[in-house]
Amino acid sequence: MENKILSLIHYGEAKLSEAGITSAKYEAEILLSYVLKKTRLKLYTDIKGFIPQEKEEEYKQLLGERSKRKPLQYILGSSDFYGFKFKVNENVLIPRPETEVLVEGVIDRIVNCFEKKISVLDIGTGSGNIPISIAKSSSMVDIYAMDNSAEALEIAKYNARENGLEGRIKFIQMSIYDDYAKLKEKVGHVDIITSNPPYIPTEQIKDLMPEISEYEPRAALDGGEDGLEIIKKILLVANGLLRYNGALFLEIWDGQKETVQSFAKKYFSIDFNNDLSGTPRVLIAEKRN
Repeated sequence: MENKILSLIHYGEAKLSEAGITSAKYEAEILLSYVLKKTRLKLYTDIKGFIPQEKEEEYKQLLGERSKRKPLQYILGSSDFYGFKFKVNENVLIPRPETEVLVEGVIDRIVNCFEKKISVLDIGTGSGNIPISIAKSSSMVDIYAMDNSAEALEIAKYNARENGLEGRIKFIQMSIYDDYAKLKEKVGHVDIITSNPPYIPTEQIKDLMPEISEYEPRAALDGGEDGLEIIKKILLVANGLLRYNGALFLEIWDGQKETVQSFAKKYFSIDFNNDLSGTPRVLIAEKRN
């Protein structure tokens, strides 16, 4: 008799492959693991495991959602980032490995440049993955996490509680376009600003993978006509909020380095950190005067 678990994995792989998902087998295993509450290894060792009919139906329902290109992270309700787990849904951008480059840069600066507690502001915090990862890695920070979306902030607050950081991060519902004086009143001058802003040109969003263009929040993607609208605004705000020798760590998109550098060098000393593919991914803008 055919192993039921293997049969379901093969069924899921075929269905997801038909939908154009390249990692079909892996994702079929992940979804079945999620439904059965087993590790992927256990799927293959628990040969005689009984599968209730309702679990099989739940698995096929999730396969149907994924076949419509709904992101796996939204289906599972969580995403891993920097070794921590974050709740995610369609109100927040899914954390990407590339953004870990930004977090690494911030932590390195905290360790090497500061001997006392400092203040950090994260702009457009989404799920809270950036400030939470920084706070989990360093006790030397007072952190403000800002987002215009009340729904996103609820997710970020939940993630802070789940990661044992309740009370360590102050959440602010504001837009980067809101009254600058009010923002400065709330946070004062800060030592580090972080942001993974919307940076995709408006017309290019429709050409992205359907997982992104059809499911992730447009407000977290759309950087205006040239993709730089919000980036430029953040640079202006950072120029006012950063202390002397403070730094902005700002994620940028492929091909934006030269334009961003040209604008930012009016106010800052500039450097970039590359991602694992060698692409300039994070602008480091240091306040010198």
